[in-house]
Amino acid sequence: MARSNPRVLRLVAYNIFGFRKGSPSQLAAYLKSLMPIDVLCLNEVSIKDRRLDQLTRHLGEEYKSFFFSTTANKNPEFGNAVITRLPVKSASRIPLEGGSKVLWRGEAVQIIRNGVLVDFDDFSVCCTHLDHMRETER
Repeated sequence: MARSNPRVLRLVAYNIFGFRKGSPSQLAAYLKSLMPIDVLCLNEVSIKDRRLDQLTRHLGEEYKSFFFSTTANKNPEFGNAVITRLPVKSASRIPLEGGSKVLWRGEAVQIIRNGVLVDFDDFSVCCTHLDHMRETER
């Protein structure tokens, strides 16, 4: 049986620090230098002011984003995201054990561990971020 040539997949993982170090258009300009990106896993994503949507649009109309919060408070604006140009079968949040409380803007916020699971036709990608956790929980 003849083997088909394996497809090359370009996956990029990047901590964007909640867009605190640049605008969506500036980040998109940098990411375009890495193109073509098939799957982009992002940590510390802020969805405030629809910045994730702006970044996705800057990358191109073929890209779609999937976001799941890592905060357990009433306003879940921070989390992890996956942006992809590939056809997606499903996207979901996978809860993971552990978590910690952090002080954010004078308020104790429960950080929950989770992964963004995106299923494609013949593979899956899970994006998570462990940096905010205590060393003993990693």
